[in-house]
Amino acid sequence: MSDTKTSPASKGDLKRVERAIDQMNSNMMGCCGGDYIDDTAAGTSHVGPYSAIQAIGTADAVLDVSDMTACQGDDAYTDFDADLTIPKGSVIYGHFNCISLDSGVVIAYKAC
Repeated sequence: MSDTKTSPASKGDLKRVERAIDQMNSNMMGCCGGDYIDDTAAGTSHVGPYSAIQAIGTADAVLDVSDMTACQGDDAYTDFDADLTIPKGSVIYGHFNCISLDSGVVIAYKAC
């Protein structure tokens, strides 16, 4: 068997990885702030970008996908046939340029 060696990572590579991990942790922990959204008026969108959406309060939150498509771009939600329900207390993660509610209350965590 031959002894396989790999080249060590440079300090610059390690710093880039550390920054990426820090940013990911900041997004997941809400360190960049959040918006309390309870406005369910038709056609109202709240502009992000957001990295997570948490349904709070006593009821599920329903995202209005048709309004969100208008501000996210035509291809953002092509596979969604209906609005998206987030059960109360649950969090969904992703990249959301904007959020529009049909019902409920959410905290939208800002992306860093």
